[in-house]
Amino acid sequence: MNDTALLLAPDTRVTCPACDREFSLEQGFARQALEAVETASASALADLKDQERAVVEKRAQQLAADQAKAAQRQVEDLQKILSTQTDAHSKALAEMHQREAAIETRVQEAAAARAAELMAGERRDNDKRLADSNVQLKQLREEQLALREERQRLRDEKDALTLEVHRQVDAKLAERETAARTQEQEKAKLDKAELQKKLD
Repeated sequence: MNDTALLLAPDTRVTCPACDREFSLEQGFARQALEAVETASASALADLKDQERAVVEKRAQQLAADQAKAAQRQVEDLQKILSTQTDAHSKALAEMHQREAAIETRVQEAAAARAAELMAGERRDNDKRLADSNVQLKQLREEQLALREERQRLRDEKDALTLEVHRQVDAKLAERETAARTQEQEKAKLDKAELQKKLD
């Protein structure tokens, strides 16, 4: 057996010039291969994790933005309705005052009993219309309060959804990391076996 054959044998012992540690050729090649594989795997896994987290966060933000826009549109619609009803209520009050002024004028021109009778009837009608307007205004205010509560509920659901999405992303990343480690270990074993086969 010559010196070249002796150097290429897997169990040949060599000494590291940096740390003076003695090891076999097989251990040196396998360690280098494993370190290279681990470095590449860690980089790829980090990139994959960043990409997945960005996609999930973007989707959660889009969903939250859509829900917020819908709630805002509902609030704006209700505010328009409330504004319209308030204007109608103000107009009705103005008309009522005008009618009362006209009645007062007629009362002064007519007989006292007849004028009082007319005014009592008009006042009853006006009071009824005013009561109806107050009921509508109260209903609109209750609807606005309910819409505000609904908007707060949507915000709470958005926060809960974002938290759940983060949890699912973390779980998936953990599963992929475990699978990637297992795959890399299997690949390292195969590489080591292939190297051993070549050395043999």
